[in-house]
Amino acid sequence: MKKIAVVGSTGSIGRQTLDVIRRNRELFDVVLLSANSNSELLEEQCAEFGVERSCLSRGENGCLVSMLKDTDADLVLVAAVGAAGILPAYETVKKGTDIALANKESIVAAGRLILDEAKKSGARVIPVDSEHSAIYQCLMGQKKEHVAKIVLTASGGAFRKT
Repeated sequence: MKKIAVVGSTGSIGRQTLDVIRRNRELFDVVLLSANSNSELLEEQCAEFGVERSCLSRGENGCLVSMLKDTDADLVLVAAVGAAGILPAYETVKKGTDIALANKESIVAAGRLILDEAKKSGARVIPVDSEHSAIYQCLMGQKKEHVAKIVLTASGGAFRKT
């Protein structure tokens, strides 16, 4: 059984992740949940999945980073929005734990730092957001020298209506 931590469990991707786990309970054990501000939903999720360790960060990552350093999770899904995902992603790979990264901003703002630390520790960074997951899947098994360019079109956010 794979032990999972979900950073950003009350957001869209976090809720979708828990839906998948709910349908596959025999495969996963949720050991840690965190949210930014939705304490009511976080409490419900902890009760449903039997999670004993949770953190409501309210914009401060101190309690979350401490819990991530101490968790025995096999995989940490980082679904926190924006720059809030950088420190949890970095600290998780630093200790050698794989991350499923659903946050492009962490790679844009601190990709070199996170990826270098993952390489040192042996942790895997698995993209789960649609665009970077598609690139990851297309490049699996390919040699870097065979790829001249990657063109990524915008699918949402600021470019959605342009």
